[in-house]
Amino acid sequence: MPPNDFLADVRAAPGDAEPVLSRVKRVAERYSSGRGEAVDDALGDTVWGAIRWNRHLGWPTAPRMADGFLVQFQYRESDPYVGVTGGKKKYRWKNGAPPLLWDGPHDEEHFRVSFLYHGRREWKQGIIMALRTDVEWEGMMPWWISPGRRILFPEASINGDGTFELNPVGPTFIDDFVVTNRYY
Repeated sequence: MPPNDFLADVRAAPGDAEPVLSRVKRVAERYSSGRGEAVDDALGDTVWGAIRWNRHLGWPTAPRMADGFLVQFQYRESDPYVGVTGGKKKYRWKNGAPPLLWDGPHDEEHFRVSFLYHGRREWKQGIIMALRTDVEWEGMMPWWISPGRRILFPEASINGDGTFELNPVGPTFIDDFVVTNRYY
């Protein structure tokens, strides 16, 4: 069980404008040197990240900006019986728990949707991310530019096949996914 001061540092005070992701990173870094078990108890197996896009691309016309995105995490599980009989080990992808999505933090140049997912360290993780086709976008794009929005995966945090591994201790932070337009 993590100590009370650790949990108090992660929770926001009323009126605290620091984004949740920044606060979690700061607290995880501070506690990992002296009390790594507290960080692992509270934040182990969690994946944190954000989808970011320039304001000129507009915004999803849904009750929340987060509703404009499809985010599905998966994990690769091995079939435990195949190795016992001497056959080649089989793997299958299973859907993980739905991630928690929320709007923000925004700034003068970008909109963001942040996410939190609870994974499992022993398996390889995968992510499927897309713009929802049933949600329209409105905003500041000039009328002569047709929308060609797409999501670019981060090069540093995600392998070329859309997979990643969780950190062995504490939380895993993924670099921002970026929504872009094919003309930009």
